[in-house]
Amino acid sequence: MILVVDDDARTREMVLDMLRDAGFNVAEAESAETALDMMQETVYSLVILDLRMPGMGGLGFLQEYQDISPATEVIILTAYPDHKTAVAALAGRRSAAVGYLEKPIDPRRLIALVDALESQIELGPWRIDRIRQI
Repeated sequence: MILVVDDDARTREMVLDMLRDAGFNVAEAESAETALDMMQETVYSLVILDLRMPGMGGLGFLQEYQDISPATEVIILTAYPDHKTAVAALAGRRSAAVGYLEKPIDPRRLIALVDALESQIELGPWRIDRIRQI
């Protein structure tokens, strides 16, 4: 399952719709704190995370989530591209994200990145679930 974390409801819904249309099972959180709470109860294969949010931001989340779910992969979203922040998000020792996308989000790029990750984490409980279509 994929968890989409963004404080902006419009962006969050847009990403959820893109993923649902591609057949992925998704959940949502409006803050990093809520996402961490949800991760205590549910295993997510992938988190798609806004970098700048009120309260705990994306970089703070990247430091915290490893203690809860170290095998969960993270893709960062941002409307404020910044080379230093991108490097911090992608190259941190404990906090490395596996992808970085700028807003506005290109649906093809998002789905291509998720598809590529899906092929890497297909086995075991970390598999990204797709809705079975009959």
